Amino acid sequence: MDQKSLSLFCHLANSLHFGKTSEAMHVSPSTLSRVVQRLEDEVGATLFDRDNRSVTLTAEGRVFLTYAEQSLQSWASLQQAMQTPEVEARGSISLFCSVTAVHGVLSPVLAALRQQYPNIELQLHTGDQAEAVERVAEGQMDVAIAVRPTQLSKRLNFDVLTYSPLQFIAPSIPCAVREQVGNVEENDLRQQNSEWWSTLPFILQERGVVKDRSVAWLKGYGVKPNVSAQVSGNEAIVSMVALGLGVAVVPRLVLEDSIHADQVNVISADIDNQALAIGVVSRVEDSGKPVISAFLKSAKGTGVDGTR
Repeated sequence: MDQKSLSLFCHLANSLHFGKTSEAMHVSPSTLSRVVQRLEDEVGATLFDRDNRSVTLTAEGRVFLTYAEQSLQSWASLQQAMQTPEVEARGSISLFCSVTAVHGVLSPVLAALRQQYPNIELQLHTGDQAEAVERVAEGQMDVAIAVRPTQLSKRLNFDVLTYSPLQFIAPSIPCAVREQVGNVEENDLRQQNSEWWSTLPFILQERGVVKDRSVAWLKGYGVKPNVSAQVSGNEAIVSMVALGLGVAVVPRLVLEDSIHADQVNVISADIDNQALAIGVVSRVEDSGKPVISAFLKSAKGTGVDGTR
């Protein structure tokens, strides 16, 4: 029962899709099917119920998943413990993050990585941070800079680098939305009636932790947002608010790095007194790889604390 087979099983147990796992783990569907069959033969039980439409874990499959995850984690810990200082980290590492994270979080990490590990080649991909955790979990990326999700798979590690509160913003330029908002400040929000809230055009993220937290915060006011647009990426949302197209909730880190920061007003500096944790996502099974360890060491040593 080799580590590769256990990795394939764990991925399939989370994706529940042979095609997605085959693509992400770079094996053919027939190879994946043979691996699953071999594992089932070895443990003497059916691990997946599958037909032409769906794949689900059996009760025995859930028990085996716990074993597989623990086995992979133990193997990664052993690799890391056996690694000697003389082993020089070299090779490539793929990383995914948002454009904001490149400037606000990643820059000092890359500087430290380049100085300490000059033989590591970085393959950087940028996009919506809401996709970051999923891309690592599915094996498309080695690591990612991301917001910590509400629930984190046991197959993933999350190392916090910084924190960022969520801020409720509105346009500062003369426009209809600014007139609707008026001179309301944070302490006045609970005094606003339902009519005031219902007139505000909200720009929401398409998905992700920030959207979920925004909706939950508004629900605390008894408000169902009047959604005028759903946008992929917090940077674009700040731009839309600056243009007078609506109000929104965005991480402070995004606003600080935005060229439109002086074109919006912050109504609430911390919507729910619970800052977002931003850090590095990696797979547990990769913990013992020298390039992953080197990247995590560089990231943890940058001293980013999110207090600026």
